Amino acid sequence: MGMPAILFDLQSRGFHLDVMGNQLRVVPASMLTDDLRASIRAHKPEILAALEARQDSVTPSPTPQPPEPQDSAQAVREAVEERAAILEFEAELPRWRVVEVVEAAQAFYGHIFGPGNATGCCRAQIGKYCAEDERLRAAYYARCQS
Repeated sequence: MGMPAILFDLQSRGFHLDVMGNQLRVVPASMLTDDLRASIRAHKPEILAALEARQDSVTPSPTPQPPEPQDSAQAVREAVEERAAILEFEAELPRWRVVEVVEAAQAFYGHIFGPGNATGCCRAQIGKYCAEDERLRAAYYARCQS
């Protein structure tokens, strides 16, 4: 099954979609326009089917292998430093805004590379996040958007 155009469009705009039973969850919901909401409603069965097919095609690793703690910390630092430089120099955001985004990014990436990876509750490669990471991700994306 191919990916519905609306799903591709939403993901390319930075939205994350999850299936919870027969419900569709879109994060960050606060960024959805009325037109996008209407398109999602109109194409919900196709979107749900595509997401479920994608989840079914991923075979979970029996024992997740977390990276070494030093590697995780270094990966988080590098990702956050890169994001900060982009925001400060290319987006020309004031330093105080960059600091807000960096703090949210550190929490989000720190969870993905740290406890989320160690326990296997977060698998960002396939869009699987635990509740805590969803909260951190939404906060990070909100900081990036404002």
